[in-house]
Amino acid sequence: MKEKTMNYLPLAAIAICLPLASQAQDLLALPGPDGLNMWDTAGSGPATLKLQDIAGGQAGTCYSYSASAGTLTQSNQPIGCLNYLVLPPQNISTQEPPYAITGQIEFMEEPLNETYNGFKISGVSGVDYCGERDGCDEIFVRGVTNPDLLTPMIAAAQFGEKVRVTGPAIWHLESIDIVIDNID
Repeated sequence: MKEKTMNYLPLAAIAICLPLASQAQDLLALPGPDGLNMWDTAGSGPATLKLQDIAGGQAGTCYSYSASAGTLTQSNQPIGCLNYLVLPPQNISTQEPPYAITGQIEFMEEPLNETYNGFKISGVSGVDYCGERDGCDEIFVRGVTNPDLLTPMIAAAQFGEKVRVTGPAIWHLESIDIVIDNID
């Protein structure tokens, strides 16, 4: 696999910078309409947008931001900002049959919130019912059952690989999403 890295992103590329503490914090890079958006996913509450419209870098990567130094660098904990996606099996309650889906894991441009968790599987076929949504060609990823699945999930999204995922199908709002427990 071809690997892309970005060790430094200049602050001049930042369109909006929300107030941050002076210590470094890890932020998740996800695509936005005009560049990467950096999300604080480590807080106890909902994810918050910290930086917007960053030029350069790579979606799905954790970056450390230092407001005092004015720098973004790739985090030394490459998947630490993705822990919000880990949902242990004992915490998952479902009455739906499990999903077995083939498609591409993609990053979502929508804000991280109660509806969107940052990832979806597109190009899905063979799923006839996914809740009250109009079509089932996209299934939202609610999470993963094991932190070891974060690295292959991000790699699949970054490199556009077609994958087969399985896992519990869970109701979330008006759709049936997946919690991934295996990626092939």
